[in-house]
Amino acid sequence: MGLTPVDPHLAAWDVLDWMIARGWTARAIASATGLPPRSITAALELARTGYRRRFGAGTADAIINHRQPTDGHVSAIGPTRKIRGLAGAGWTTQWIADHYGIPKTTLSHLARGHYTRTDTHLAAAIDRAWQDLRHATGPSWVAIHRARTAGWAPAYAWAGIDIDDPGVCLIAYPKTDRPSPTRSEVTAARREHEARKARKARKARKAAHADSSHAEPTT
Repeated sequence: MGLTPVDPHLAAWDVLDWMIARGWTARAIASATGLPPRSITAALELARTGYRRRFGAGTADAIINHRQPTDGHVSAIGPTRKIRGLAGAGWTTQWIADHYGIPKTTLSHLARGHYTRTDTHLAAAIDRAWQDLRHATGPSWVAIHRARTAGWAPAYAWAGIDIDDPGVCLIAYPKTDRPSPTRSEVTAARREHEARKARKARKARKAAHADSSHAEPTT
């Protein structure tokens, strides 16, 4: 019984689905495949309507045998996980910024989970840091403590797992993809906490006053 040959057109769309799931924009896909950005954009727009354009052999081959993207944007989930994982191994955003030429403020925002997408150059730089440092222990125990407190998955937890796959969920670390609260959110939560305490204290004082008012006088 012979094997059914794989349709290059279907295989190409499987790869495109893989790219889209990782947040690759049309420019990112074009840069990785060498295809015109306009052609990729048109194909993706048609796909949103339910129609998948049939690719020729050359186009399908370019998509299937793609490179890493060098332009456009990709999902920030992978870079965020990598920065958080490195923090769990003792590498601070300052250390990574100093040694890999990435702005510390950008790394800090990524670590807090405040980006949904990032440009391909930043993603590549963070991946270099990840590949270089994930098996080593950094100098900062403070970073390790903060990562543990936040519930971020450390670098070793990603062994054998595609860290860039948004569909992956580490059951042991359910908080690893949650964004950290912003300063305004922290301030609002603190104010709400203080307001609840004040309301509770007022209620207790009223109850105490009511009890004293109904107490029988002593003779």
